[in-house]
Amino acid sequence: MRKLNMLIVLSVIAALAVLSFNVDVHAAKKWPDKPMELLIPTSPGSGASVYTQTVAKLAKKYLDQPMDVLHKPSGNGNDLCRFLMRQPADANSVAIYVGSMTGYMNLPGFESKPTDFVYLMQMFKSLYSLYVHQDSPFKTIEDMIKYAKENPGKLDIGSNKIGSVHFTNVELFAKAAGIKINHVPYKGAGGARKDVMGKHLTAAVAQPYEVLSRSKYLRMLLLFDDKRMPELPDLPVPSDLGYNYDTFYQVYGIMLKKGAPADRLEILKAAFKKVMEEPEFVKLGDKTGNSIVFEDTDVFTQKVLKKTETVREILVELKVIK
Repeated sequence: MRKLNMLIVLSVIAALAVLSFNVDVHAAKKWPDKPMELLIPTSPGSGASVYTQTVAKLAKKYLDQPMDVLHKPSGNGNDLCRFLMRQPADANSVAIYVGSMTGYMNLPGFESKPTDFVYLMQMFKSLYSLYVHQDSPFKTIEDMIKYAKENPGKLDIGSNKIGSVHFTNVELFAKAAGIKINHVPYKGAGGARKDVMGKHLTAAVAQPYEVLSRSKYLRMLLLFDDKRMPELPDLPVPSDLGYNYDTFYQVYGIMLKKGAPADRLEILKAAFKKVMEEPEFVKLGDKTGNSIVFEDTDVFTQKVLKKTETVREILVELKVIK
């Protein structure tokens, strides 16, 4: 009788254990249980917005919930980060991290700290180039450097806003080349491009495919990367000139408020990695200078924090911040 009772007790314990396991699995699979938010620090219609809309649409397939895209263009990312910090740390609100945030987070008035967020993963990378008008007397980057050294402060180079990837590349290049330039920040890269095409500005920074699409008017002199691009083998990089420094490129990744449950972070990461394999996403990497590059949380976080500090040093040197 005792053996029978013991068998009954053990059977009940085993059944409860199985039931508990099934409940836990069901609970894990249940999240997300409502529509999610995917934030982007740019306006509708921008390249980053198009990228974000694509990611949101594809992610629904793997998260079983729609992702509502919210544009937060004000304050160079400050509005986006402020919004994230007001949300619960439940991973229901996530954001597209863009590389220019490394600079914007250093600007006066930015309320959040880089360490307030989880940089879950990198998904995409876009290179930048320095370009001039086709009629420019500068046929090579060496021509431009020679002119700048002979005429300190007279070379105009346009870029996106202060702190952006465009801005950082211009300043790092000028420092490495030992030249003094007249750096002209614009509200957007499109304004600088328009002025170069109109011959009101000498040079500017843009992604290679943007220049190639206007090759009738524009010509690249330098690629901001550590090695030449196979598609553009004749376009030099800083190391070809003897300038060895950490170049900057645009990055699209996933960030969210710190403190979200680890299991939810893994669910998100698995879903977004699947998105990276979708043909529609892969197509985004077809443009010259774009590439799909995954980096996991630890590597991506170290890169974000390191580059944020690099831009801070530049902004201090330029007396933009103290």
